[in-house]
Amino acid sequence: MPPAAAVALLSELPGKITELTAGLNERQLRQPEQPGQWSCVEILGHLRACADVWEGIVARMLEEKHPTIRYVSPRTWILSTDYNTQTFADSFAAFKLQRKRLLKKLAALKPAQWQHGATVLTATLVRELNVHYFIHSLASHEKRHIAQFAKTVRAVQ
Repeated sequence: MPPAAAVALLSELPGKITELTAGLNERQLRQPEQPGQWSCVEILGHLRACADVWEGIVARMLEEKHPTIRYVSPRTWILSTDYNTQTFADSFAAFKLQRKRLLKKLAALKPAQWQHGATVLTATLVRELNVHYFIHSLASHEKRHIAQFAKTVRAVQ
């Protein structure tokens, strides 16, 4: 996905979440589609954790010359947050503010900056990745979760 398409998807997500969750109360927003699945609050918490982790990696790529970064899974990162205990409104407000800052940063990137990279270490792999990879991954990942939001909303209405 070209950078412009990824940025477009990232900019559309808050509006889609607003549309999908309009009219739901906090109880509905905390109710999963089925037992063992995520509620809207938990889906949003997951999206925030992914944004925290991936945007942090992007920031380091832009600030440092080819850093080596130990990857932390967003599913591990969220355990150090209170995202899933916040009200949906508070969590969503924080998400929208974070997204606004990211979009402003991405709009200022020169074409060559999309290729700034890092060595990313996971538990089992060492990979050479760049800004474009993480922004593409974030947009693609969020696109999949919009369908999950829609399905969950339909189930709890």
